Amino acid sequence: MKFKNRIDVFFVSTLLLVILAFVYASITEYQKGNYSDIIIMLCIGGIPIFPLLLLIFKRNGRYEINHDFMHYKMLLLKGKIKISDIKRIEVNKTLWVGLKASSSLNGLIIHYGKYDEIAISPEKQDLFVNELLKHNSNIELVDHKRSDCQTDFP
Repeated sequence: MKFKNRIDVFFVSTLLLVILAFVYASITEYQKGNYSDIIIMLCIGGIPIFPLLLLIFKRNGRYEINHDFMHYKMLLLKGKIKISDIKRIEVNKTLWVGLKASSSLNGLIIHYGKYDEIAISPEKQDLFVNELLKHNSNIELVDHKRSDCQTDFP
């Protein structure tokens, strides 16, 4: 079963901010009198790059569950994980350091092997997790959106 990559507002705004900063720097250099052809070309070409990069991330990021393996692909990052090696899935969590094959916050962190983990962000997280559980029912699920400590106040 194939799943598309999810892109959230944080990723889009970060990408847009970097491109706009680059365009702003190009314009200020142009106004200072640095009439380099490269600067002018980059300034004009900076705006169309944004939708192109979004399209590349949207079309290139995907996850697939086949028989015994979960395959992931995000730009140049590509690999597969044996589903029987998956020990735990953390739902609605962000991995700040480590292997990240996602373009959004609050995705899934998959713990596999002895100390390995990867962050992914399929569009349909619930369906993705259920599909993994069909192949390996021993996977522990940890949902970080639900609060486990409930306090009753009088």
